[in-house]
This record gives sequence, C-alpha cells and structure tokens, in this order.
Amino acid sequence: IVATLTSNKAHDKVIDERMKFMSEQIKDLSTKVEKHNEFNDRLIIVEQSVKSAHKRLDMIAKEDKKNE
Repeated sequence: IVATLTSNKAHDKVIDERMKFMSEQIKDLSTKVEKHNEFNDRLIIVEQSVKSAHKRLDMIAKEDKKNE
C-alpha cells in the first residue's frame, strides 16, 4: 500500500509539472494570437487608407485631364 501511495504521488507530481508546462505554452500562444489580431486590425486600417488615397489620386488625375 505504501509503495502504491508513493507511486501515485510521484505520478501526480509528473502530471502537475506537465500541466504547468502546458499552461505556460497556452499563455504564450494566447499572447502570440493577441499580437497577430492587433496586427491584422492595423493592416485593415492601412488597406482602407490606401484605398482612399488611390480614389483621391484618381479624382485628381481626372481633374488634371479636364483642365488640359
């Protein structure tokens, strides 16, 4: 019985260590996902700005052709 209890405690310790390691990995992945999402949000804003700038440039080019 004592050997079984000792074995179970050792097994529980290994499980606890693995759980801590997995928890750290999950935190790291969560941080990376958060950074990726922030980057994606900024990229969408930049794309919208570029699209707007292209429209303005097209309008200016049309006005220049009219004035020639």
